[in-house]
Amino acid sequence: MPAVSLFGLVGNSLSIYILHHKEVKLKRDFVEVLCSLATFDNLLLVSTFFLFSLPTLSAGYDNNIFPYTVPYLYPTCNTFMTCSIYMTVGVAVNRYLDISDSCRQVRRIKSGYIQAAIIFFMSAIVNIPRWFEFDYESALETVNVTEISQTSGEEMVFEVNRSRIVATPTALRQNDQYIRDYTLISATVLIVLLPMMIMMVSSILIYRTMEANASISVFSDAQEQARRRRNRSITLMLFGIIFLFLLCHVGEVFISFYELINVIYGERSAFPAWARMTVTINHLLVVMNSSLNFVIYCKVRFEIKSNSVITKWMELAKCVCNNQGSL
Repeated sequence: MPAVSLFGLVGNSLSIYILHHKEVKLKRDFVEVLCSLATFDNLLLVSTFFLFSLPTLSAGYDNNIFPYTVPYLYPTCNTFMTCSIYMTVGVAVNRYLDISDSCRQVRRIKSGYIQAAIIFFMSAIVNIPRWFEFDYESALETVNVTEISQTSGEEMVFEVNRSRIVATPTALRQNDQYIRDYTLISATVLIVLLPMMIMMVSSILIYRTMEANASISVFSDAQEQARRRRNRSITLMLFGIIFLFLLCHVGEVFISFYELINVIYGERSAFPAWARMTVTINHLLVVMNSSLNFVIYCKVRFEIKSNSVITKWMELAKCVCNNQGSL
């Protein structure tokens, strides 16, 4: 997870820098939406590092700092994950609104940063209950201490009780009705299923709109081919985003349904080994989702840009050859 997070942090940061470059020919609101998505992804990667990775890498952090941060890192991480998911939805929706003739006259918020602020505000509201799920308290634990006798030189083991701070779930978090209604049903629908449906519908509408506009052309043959190539690349980008989203969240949906069935039938207990492993893999997949979104965008932009660059280089080479021949 740290390696994937570092890769994503560097890639997202470079994407923000490149998207603001004057040679990037994208609409301003679309650029702002992409930059907001990259920003939320970076914030999610940082929060997941402190919540999931650092406790396993540093025993000192795990014992002395981590328990104090859990009640705050957990809701923060979930808030940024919700922001990242709905900003991904915003990419698909903004693309459809831009190419659809029937939606161009619809009044909407043009600024991508204002859209991001609204998404952040709504995500914070949705995750308010998360702030009351964990707390920290002092607990006694028994540890074995080994000492060497100064007289006999033998090793002696003593059991010693010591106090330490641990993160504990609150009564709200342990309530079966809360887990069923909010954690499993509401959160799964709002954070996974609803965004997935919106992205799929938007992509289908984009594809149909592009097919309908394919026969209508006011450009030259070269311009029309470049336009179709660009639209095809952007459509593939959206399908790539949806596929990546499904791949990285299908395990989360499966675990939610598994736990929901246990709660409904009153058999809720500790997760078996395979379920705990699935949860761990889900954490890695969420990090991968935030780290690989920019790869899809960069690939599409590289294809579009490289095609135009190759064409220009061919024209330049032909011109140079002709000039040399005349000399």
